[in-house]
Amino acid sequence: MTIDFFCLHWGSEHLSFAAFLEKVKNTGYKGVEMIVPIKNVFRNEIIGLLNRFELLLIARHWETIDADFERRKGNYKARLLNLARCVPVFINSQTGKDYYTGVDRYNRSGKYLNGCCHCS
Repeated sequence: MTIDFFCLHWGSEHLSFAAFLEKVKNTGYKGVEMIVPIKNVFRNEIIGLLNRFELLLIARHWETIDADFERRKGNYKARLLNLARCVPVFINSQTGKDYYTGVDRYNRSGKYLNGCCHCS
């Protein structure tokens, strides 16, 4: 079995991304876990630098925080598709704020999971 270690980008935003990746690579990590901006120009720059440093990506999602479920579901799908374009090792999806309780939460979670299946 191989165990790979990934460095979390959170907390290192004060560094340029290239400087951060250089530290990650020199420390021996296999890759990084991070949020990827939805704007193409930033996403493409991140992918280019990850490739240059030969590092893998765990893409993190947390930004979907809309209280309106239909709006939230659309934003969730858009963000997942954005992350999938980066070809990460996997996506760590934290659904954001929970506005729903009880049975309603489970019903809506099922719709989220269904949306994920359509993104993959």
